[in-house]
Amino acid sequence: MKISSQIPQQVWIQTIARGLYQLGSGVLLFYIPIVFVNYGNLSATEVGFAVGGGAISGFAGNILGGILADSPKFGRKRSLILSSAFSIISSLIAVFTENFLLLLLVNVVFGVSTGLYWTAADASVMDVTTPEQRQSAFSLLGVADNLGLAAGTLGGGMLLKLLHPAEFIFAGSAIAFLILLLFFPLGMR
Repeated sequence: MKISSQIPQQVWIQTIARGLYQLGSGVLLFYIPIVFVNYGNLSATEVGFAVGGGAISGFAGNILGGILADSPKFGRKRSLILSSAFSIISSLIAVFTENFLLLLLVNVVFGVSTGLYWTAADASVMDVTTPEQRQSAFSLLGVADNLGLAAGTLGGGMLLKLLHPAEFIFAGSAIAFLILLLFFPLGMR
């Protein structure tokens, strides 16, 4: 029995999307502390507060994500598109960030994006799978999560060696999120 015949096409689309989301997240989240403490003019305390602000806004993003994903007028697909747009915005702000307030904004916007993404993405997988398919589907998504995060972390390190100023590496995450943004309207039902 082949796993691909058991998994609905929409799960494969979500698998690719999950890899892209984690690719962009790997660059953004892993390198924010490194770039803004080692190459920027921010202290580790300021960066820590900014990252903490993202965690708090992620909580609010999960609530908003649940409301929007369940709304018949908005739905899962639009929630995922909105999440992608917020991710692009946060990455582009990070490229031009030179102070604490902008870094806090980057993390708050990305936190909301993360909440919107995970709620809608997981719900959309539940929508298209039977209870018997879910273990395989979420296992596949877990592999995509790890591969995307690893690729983002590795790719960010390579970009950090090539690009100056160092903040330009966040354009890499913006590109991954832009591909994701284009992917949802074309691939999801």
